[in-house]
Amino acid sequence: MVGLLGLWVFAAVGAEVFPVDVRTVPVGATARAAGTQCVTPCSLSLPVGSHQVVVQLDGHPDQEATVDVFGHTVHEVRFEPVPTAEASQGRPAANSVLASPTPLTLADWEAMRDPKDVALEARARLKREEAMGRLRELLATAESPTRAEILLRLSDLLYQQAEQAGPEDPGTAWVQEAAAGYQSILDEYPTYARCDQAMYYLGMASYRLGQPEAAKEHFKVLAKRFPDSAYVPDAFLMLGELYASDNGFASLKGFLKATSQPDYAARPYAVYKLAWAYHLVGDPEKAIAEMKNVVELELPAAKEPLREASLQSLAEFFKAAGLLAEGQAYFRGRGRSDLL
Repeated sequence: MVGLLGLWVFAAVGAEVFPVDVRTVPVGATARAAGTQCVTPCSLSLPVGSHQVVVQLDGHPDQEATVDVFGHTVHEVRFEPVPTAEASQGRPAANSVLASPTPLTLADWEAMRDPKDVALEARARLKREEAMGRLRELLATAESPTRAEILLRLSDLLYQQAEQAGPEDPGTAWVQEAAAGYQSILDEYPTYARCDQAMYYLGMASYRLGQPEAAKEHFKVLAKRFPDSAYVPDAFLMLGELYASDNGFASLKGFLKATSQPDYAARPYAVYKLAWAYHLVGDPEKAIAEMKNVVELELPAAKEPLREASLQSLAEFFKAAGLLAEGQAYFRGRGRSDLL
């Protein structure tokens, strides 16, 4: 098989042994590490430390990646297509995808930012540190309901600070403090008008701390308790992401509900992941239709990489469904015959 084999390795927090989810495109590869093996999409149980994960798929050379299992981590490895006689002479093989795509992640979507916003973030980081100091002082003497508002603001700043932390400092302490603040709001001020916000970010904090089951529960409670909240589409999007490794239909349901709000800011990404969810559960017709919808969307310049990723995904979908003629006609119409 000519194509690009994509491997994601996720390590999530457990007790002494952590589950390491392995997903590949295409599925059906054998993953091996530390004397255990499984067929993708699957999960390996590995103890804390560094492990070599070997992935084997017929038609591809074996691929190996080092996975550091110590908490919630994400590793992505992109594999080059297997050379063919024609490709080695500088010509693409007939009826083949030059590089089969791997699905974008939420981190990829969030990284599609205007360079001006990135530059502003460095200055905002210093301002947040100053603001957090002042809020801690106010919190020491504040009374209800003002205390709930101050606690939410402080927790939000802590979470934002953690989001911008570098690899040398993952911001775990900030996330833990933020999670404690959000939980205090929900426990002490259950009628506070912004409990939906606290619930959503408690879910996000749980996700960042490697507690996927707790994160799922928080997002489900948010959707049930605050059905009209502006955070509900985000909660469903996260449920789609969290179920992607072990329950394709639950993942599809999450993405489907996230796309139901036409004005949802992350809807383009949600539709993109919905298309991939249909593809992974074996519904090529809906997968192709939804991915075509993404291609036709009006996107800001910073989000244009999503369109190219969608076109490459469509090439994979047409090929996997055996619809080469239909796919070639589609790409000719868009001036992208190079994709299929």
